Amino acid sequence: MSTEGYLFKWTEGETLGDAFLLKEKLGKGTYGVVGRAIRLQDSSYSKRGAEVALKIPFDQDVGEENLKQEPEIIRLFNHENIVKVYGYLTISGLFVIEMELVKGSSLAEILDNQSFKNPDALITILNWIKQVVSALKAMGEYAHGDIKPQNILIREDGMVKLVDFGTSRRMEDVWVFTRGQGTEQYMAPEVALDNKRVSMKSDLYSLGVILYEIATGDIPFHSSLERLQGKALIKPRELNETIPGDLEKIIIKCLERDPNLRYATWEDFTRDLDQLLLVLNQKRETIAPLPETHRYEFHPEPASPLYYLDKAKKALADENYTEALKNAEAAVAASDNHPNYLRMLAAVCLRSQYLEKAKAAFQTLQEKYDHGYPVEKDQRLYVLRKLGDLNIRTHNYTAAIHIWRRLVDETDNKPLAKFKLAIAYGLDGDYKPAIRLLEEIKESYPDSVVVYDKLAWAYALNGNYRQALSYYNEALVIDPTDLFSLYELGKYYFISGDKPRANKYFERIQKYDRTGEYQAKVREIEQ
Repeated sequence: MSTEGYLFKWTEGETLGDAFLLKEKLGKGTYGVVGRAIRLQDSSYSKRGAEVALKIPFDQDVGEENLKQEPEIIRLFNHENIVKVYGYLTISGLFVIEMELVKGSSLAEILDNQSFKNPDALITILNWIKQVVSALKAMGEYAHGDIKPQNILIREDGMVKLVDFGTSRRMEDVWVFTRGQGTEQYMAPEVALDNKRVSMKSDLYSLGVILYEIATGDIPFHSSLERLQGKALIKPRELNETIPGDLEKIIIKCLERDPNLRYATWEDFTRDLDQLLLVLNQKRETIAPLPETHRYEFHPEPASPLYYLDKAKKALADENYTEALKNAEAAVAASDNHPNYLRMLAAVCLRSQYLEKAKAAFQTLQEKYDHGYPVEKDQRLYVLRKLGDLNIRTHNYTAAIHIWRRLVDETDNKPLAKFKLAIAYGLDGDYKPAIRLLEEIKESYPDSVVVYDKLAWAYALNGNYRQALSYYNEALVIDPTDLFSLYELGKYYFISGDKPRANKYFERIQKYDRTGEYQAKVREIEQ
């Protein structure tokens, strides 16, 4: 089911399965491509003809993670200031996230292109921040974890929409940046330095960085090295004496290094912000224009870990993977195998497709965690999941089985761990436990195409072709454009000598295959 080696190309005017007409591409980042689309069929959450945003990950393996509890979490986030995620779909072999389309600009674009001569600009922006806080309050016990200007969208009517709830907060997205400003500068110190997230207080710190940038045109720290070295925070009014003293107090409280010294609740933060807005609205004529945001460059000391990290990022952005790997390894050596840099090395190796080196880096990380290095549970489980997947991709199925068994015991997301364990068993030739696990998962996820696909695959390998054909057809009932089932059914009938029937499936592949992967497989069969 992987599309490794085949990249999806967003082409305006083409269709994705029978479900969407693709319009213009809206953006491309570390995670994948986002674009506007028109829905071609009615669904339970959007109607035919509706404009939506589609997000298609570069890493198509995440499609198998569609067994997660995301729908339950999304329902909790039903708020006007949170972008609605309508569904997680597999269409024509591609994993797709369907979302609400927001027409407007990100706060990053506004800050990059602004000229704040209007004295009401500060009031406008602070009211936007209030809407962000309203969204964060609605999340309850959940933290966003990636608050930055790029993830704050301002709709044309002034409505703020917060985006990216878990769809791009993977470790490689934190460490490996595309060109331009990265996420690292907006991280709270407990996240950037210690990999610990303190609920809303980490999001509060990130919001403080944004307020600092609005007030001064710059950010408080340009790198984790500055924070590691204990660089003192330059107070906002030292850089821009025209901002209100009460705004400076709010920013400084948000940016306290110790989370316990920050605001205790969003209500406490909003109370001070409302009081500031009350004063500003009474003295509009005295508000000074805000400074223009300027882009900054950080130049670490040569031979420091961050020096090599910076070079690795730049090489990766230029797709110079050999140079990126060399500098990533140098960063790890300079840091004496610090876990932060081992994670970075693993991320660079993943992006560069150096799978054995990625596996070695993750293995070293796992050993550090198992020997007591302090780490949050989700980060430790992330490393185990990556090791499991990498052992599959490098055909070390016995090791993969061992890791996924461990994950079944330790993770809260047991269906996904069982699914991965089933795949490992199947690839190792042990089909009975694979089938048992997949049948168990099917009871909980009766509409999951990927579960039917893998069940059919396991039954076929176990010699039960009748059951395999039944499950492939059930998958096509759920998704008529499911390329895996179309290919396997076509291949079965081609080998059986029923070429006219096989061609019907192959013709549907030609219609729906947007990456070319399955068309290439069909050509191999027909040769």
